[in-house]
Amino acid sequence: MTAGRKHIPLLLAVLLAVAFAAGLYGLLALRFAGGDLYPAYSTLRADPLGSKAFHGALEKLPGFSVSRHLQALGKLKGEEPRTLFLIGLDASFLDFADPADFKELERLAEGGGRVVLAFAPEGYRKEGPCDEPDQSDQSDQSDQSDQSDQSDQSEEPDEKPSPAGRWGLTPAYLTQKGGPLEGPPGAVVEAPFALTGPLSVHTALYFEAPAPPWRVAHLAGGRPVLIERPFGKGSLVLLADAFPLSNEALRQERHPGLLAWLVGENRRVVFGEAHLGVTSSPGLMGLVRQYRLHGLLAVLGLLALLVAWKNAVPLVPPAPEPDPAAEAAALGKDHFTGLVNLLRRNIPARELPEVAFREWRRSFGRELEREGNRERAERVEELLAEAAKRPARERDPEAEFRQIVNILAERKLR
Repeated sequence: MTAGRKHIPLLLAVLLAVAFAAGLYGLLALRFAGGDLYPAYSTLRADPLGSKAFHGALEKLPGFSVSRHLQALGKLKGEEPRTLFLIGLDASFLDFADPADFKELERLAEGGGRVVLAFAPEGYRKEGPCDEPDQSDQSDQSDQSDQSDQSDQSEEPDEKPSPAGRWGLTPAYLTQKGGPLEGPPGAVVEAPFALTGPLSVHTALYFEAPAPPWRVAHLAGGRPVLIERPFGKGSLVLLADAFPLSNEALRQERHPGLLAWLVGENRRVVFGEAHLGVTSSPGLMGLVRQYRLHGLLAVLGLLALLVAWKNAVPLVPPAPEPDPAAEAAALGKDHFTGLVNLLRRNIPARELPEVAFREWRRSFGRELEREGNRERAERVEELLAEAAKRPARERDPEAEFRQIVNILAERKLR
């Protein structure tokens, strides 16, 4: 198998991994496109429970600037007047909201903005303003009122740090006895918008007897469900039921007059998402989306694939690997020649006979115990001793080596 064919499985594995990643991305894209992963009334949700249609419709209007805010309200920068939609709020926001949040809402309204708070549908309550108190409850309350009046006189009333307390609101809830908020809209003095038909309301929340400067914009079942008040240079709008802003309402029960009135005169519209739990933190991919660097990422990915392909399958066929034996023979460096060169570099010529005999004794030490071997070894030792007494110039290592070989070869070792 050639070198190119060896890398074919690796290349196929890379292609399969890329195809799998592309398929997984396609499935996730389809899932996120539907938006059912997002909470109800999110502008990122495209099913009937979302409000993506309202967001998309405003985007197509000429002269409008529409955006989503996925961070805390305090990070909503800019002083330009805008309309802020908070759709799908929980009714507890009116009593237990973060003071920093509703102060930011007030700041936006005072600067000329329009703040629209649309609440998610609320269920019936066991007790509410529509319940008729029992006679026993009234007697108990009258007995306790005297004690409570005395204790309240000594204590100063605490200011309620909530939108309901600061804005003069009293949120109330229907009970089963009171019935749902259904039926045709009630009479509203100087209605600020026109409806194309009955406005369905699917919540038990309403605003009990809002006092000026609040103005009732719509009634359902005789109870205020849509109110407005001026605030500084802007205005505040509270909608008890966010259903008219949902995708389902825009498909089956569309009220363009109401939607236009909610948007107001501002041409910059912001949809808050943080109150629904949809937030974003700045990161690498966030910067890529913000500055539209998708093309750069695609080019970098293509370069990475080209580098992997180049390392896996070279464009030029590889050269044949050289044969070490043939190369050594061509250079005159086979195994025997290498041994000779090694001996020449490390052992002086005059010491070669003695070193060779010493290695022979080390290899055939046991053979010296046999008959005749010890006598020949002694003769070699005498020969080497006599040669060592002669000066180096007079010694002939080659002749000495032959004499040693002849002595040891007189009789074959057993």
